[in-house]
Amino acid sequence: MPSWSTFAKEAPALEAVARERLQALLIAYLATTSRAGAPRVHPVTPILTDHGLYLFMEPGSPKGHDLRRDGRFALHAPVDAPIPTVAQVYFAGRGKAVEDAGTRAAVGLAADYPVLDRFVLFELEVETVMCTRPGVEDPYAVTREFWPPR
Repeated sequence: MPSWSTFAKEAPALEAVARERLQALLIAYLATTSRAGAPRVHPVTPILTDHGLYLFMEPGSPKGHDLRRDGRFALHAPVDAPIPTVAQVYFAGRGKAVEDAGTRAAVGLAADYPVLDRFVLFELEVETVMCTRPGVEDPYAVTREFWPPR
Protein backbone atom coordinates (compact mmCIF):
# COMPACT_ATOMS: atom_id res chain seq x y z
CA MET A 1 0.00 0.00 0.00
CA PRO A 2 1.34 3.48 -0.79
CA SER A 3 2.34 5.63 2.14
CA TRP A 4 3.25 9.21 2.87
CA SER A 5 6.94 8.30 2.64
CA THR A 6 6.40 6.88 -0.87
CA PHE A 7 4.61 10.07 -1.89
CA ALA A 8 7.43 12.19 -0.40
CA LYS A 9 10.09 10.20 -2.25
CA GLU A 10 8.31 10.26 -5.62
CA ALA A 11 6.99 13.86 -5.55
CA PRO A 12 9.08 15.92 -3.10
CA ALA A 13 7.94 19.35 -4.34
CA LEU A 14 4.25 18.41 -4.17
CA GLU A 15 4.80 16.75 -0.80
CA ALA A 16 6.32 19.98 0.54
CA VAL A 17 3.17 21.94 -0.46
CA ALA A 18 0.89 19.27 1.02
CA ARG A 19 2.92 19.17 4.25
CA GLU A 20 2.81 22.97 4.57
CA ARG A 21 -0.98 23.02 4.11
CA LEU A 22 -1.58 20.21 6.61
CA GLN A 23 0.71 21.76 9.20
CA ALA A 24 -1.02 25.15 8.84
CA LEU A 25 -4.44 23.66 9.65
CA LEU A 26 -6.37 23.15 12.82
CA ILE A 27 -8.77 20.83 11.02
CA ALA A 28 -9.30 19.09 7.70
CA TYR A 29 -12.36 17.27 6.39
CA LEU A 30 -12.43 13.49 6.17
CA ALA A 31 -14.98 11.78 3.93
CA THR A 32 -15.92 8.15 4.54
CA THR A 33 -18.76 5.90 3.46
CA SER A 34 -21.41 4.68 5.90
CA ARG A 35 -22.56 1.06 6.05
CA ALA A 36 -25.63 2.11 4.02
CA GLY A 37 -23.37 3.61 1.34
CA ALA A 38 -24.03 7.25 2.14
CA PRO A 39 -21.11 9.68 2.21
CA ARG A 40 -20.14 11.20 5.54
CA VAL A 41 -17.90 14.21 6.15
CA HIS A 42 -16.12 14.66 9.46
CA PRO A 43 -13.84 17.40 10.80
CA VAL A 44 -10.53 15.86 11.90
CA THR A 45 -7.11 16.93 13.10
CA PRO A 46 -4.56 15.15 10.91
CA ILE A 47 -1.14 14.38 12.31
CA LEU A 48 1.73 14.24 9.86
CA THR A 49 5.03 12.57 10.69
CA ASP A 50 7.95 11.66 8.44
CA HIS A 51 6.47 8.17 8.25
CA GLY A 52 2.80 8.77 7.63
CA LEU A 53 -0.47 10.64 7.88
CA TYR A 54 -2.50 9.72 10.97
CA LEU A 55 -5.69 10.42 12.90
CA PHE A 56 -6.59 9.69 16.51
CA MET A 57 -10.28 9.27 17.22
CA GLU A 58 -12.71 8.10 19.85
CA PRO A 59 -13.37 4.33 19.79
CA GLY A 60 -17.10 4.82 19.05
CA SER A 61 -16.59 7.32 16.25
CA PRO A 62 -18.67 6.68 13.09
CA LYS A 63 -15.66 7.61 10.97
CA GLY A 64 -13.60 4.96 12.75
CA HIS A 65 -16.28 2.34 12.11
CA ASP A 66 -16.33 3.39 8.45
CA LEU A 67 -12.54 3.11 8.13
CA ARG A 68 -12.45 -0.29 9.83
CA ARG A 69 -15.26 -1.64 7.64
CA ASP A 70 -14.38 -0.14 4.26
CA GLY A 71 -11.14 1.78 4.59
CA ARG A 72 -11.72 4.22 1.74
CA PHE A 73 -11.34 7.89 2.56
CA ALA A 74 -10.90 11.33 1.06
CA LEU A 75 -9.27 14.13 3.05
CA HIS A 76 -9.47 17.78 2.04
CA ALA A 77 -7.48 20.63 3.52
CA PRO A 78 -9.92 23.55 3.76
CA VAL A 79 -9.46 26.65 1.66
CA ASP A 80 -8.51 29.95 3.25
CA ALA A 81 -11.13 32.19 1.62
CA PRO A 82 -14.03 32.13 -0.87
CA ILE A 83 -11.44 32.91 -3.54
CA PRO A 84 -8.48 30.85 -2.30
CA THR A 85 -5.04 32.41 -2.03
CA VAL A 86 -3.28 29.19 -1.00
CA ALA A 87 -3.08 25.74 -2.51
CA GLN A 88 -5.96 23.35 -1.92
CA VAL A 89 -4.85 19.79 -1.20
CA TYR A 90 -6.91 16.62 -1.52
CA PHE A 91 -5.86 13.09 -0.55
CA ALA A 92 -7.56 9.76 -1.15
CA GLY A 93 -6.67 6.24 -0.14
CA ARG A 94 -7.37 3.70 2.57
CA GLY A 95 -7.31 4.06 6.33
CA LYS A 96 -6.24 1.29 8.66
CA ALA A 97 -6.14 0.96 12.43
CA VAL A 98 -2.63 0.95 13.90
CA GLU A 99 -1.97 -1.29 16.90
CA ASP A 100 1.82 -0.87 17.15
CA ALA A 101 2.71 0.77 20.48
CA GLY A 102 5.86 2.43 19.12
CA THR A 103 4.00 4.06 16.24
CA ARG A 104 1.25 5.16 18.60
CA ALA A 105 3.77 6.77 20.95
CA ALA A 106 5.58 8.57 18.11
CA VAL A 107 2.34 9.90 16.61
CA GLY A 108 1.12 10.89 20.06
CA LEU A 109 4.24 13.03 20.53
CA ALA A 110 3.57 14.73 17.17
CA ALA A 111 -0.06 15.54 18.08
CA ASP A 112 -0.99 19.12 18.98
CA TYR A 113 -3.41 17.94 21.67
CA PRO A 114 -3.42 15.47 24.57
CA VAL A 115 -3.82 11.91 23.33
CA LEU A 116 -5.98 9.79 25.61
CA ASP A 117 -5.36 6.06 26.08
CA ARG A 118 -8.81 5.22 24.72
CA PHE A 119 -8.19 6.93 21.34
CA VAL A 120 -7.83 4.67 18.32
CA LEU A 121 -5.00 5.46 15.89
CA PHE A 122 -5.53 5.23 12.15
CA GLU A 123 -2.98 5.62 9.39
CA LEU A 124 -4.28 7.17 6.18
CA GLU A 125 -2.45 5.35 3.41
CA VAL A 126 -2.28 7.90 0.63
CA GLU A 127 -2.97 6.56 -2.87
CA THR A 128 -3.83 9.82 -4.65
CA VAL A 129 -2.97 13.48 -4.07
CA MET A 130 -4.35 16.48 -5.95
CA CYS A 131 -3.11 20.01 -5.43
CA THR A 132 -4.99 22.98 -6.90
CA ARG A 133 -3.04 26.23 -6.89
CA PRO A 134 -4.61 29.63 -7.58
CA GLY A 135 -3.03 31.74 -10.29
CA VAL A 136 -0.80 34.61 -9.19
CA GLU A 137 -2.54 37.32 -11.23
CA ASP A 138 -5.88 35.56 -11.67
CA PRO A 139 -6.90 33.29 -8.77
CA TYR A 140 -9.38 31.53 -11.07
CA ALA A 141 -6.58 30.50 -13.44
CA VAL A 142 -5.74 27.43 -11.36
CA THR A 143 -3.18 24.76 -12.00
CA ARG A 144 -3.55 21.19 -10.79
CA GLU A 145 -0.89 18.70 -9.96
CA PHE A 146 -1.47 15.01 -9.25
CA TRP A 147 0.37 12.17 -7.61
CA PRO A 148 0.72 9.72 -9.06
CA PRO A 149 0.96 11.80 -12.23
CA ARG A 150 -1.92 11.49 -14.66
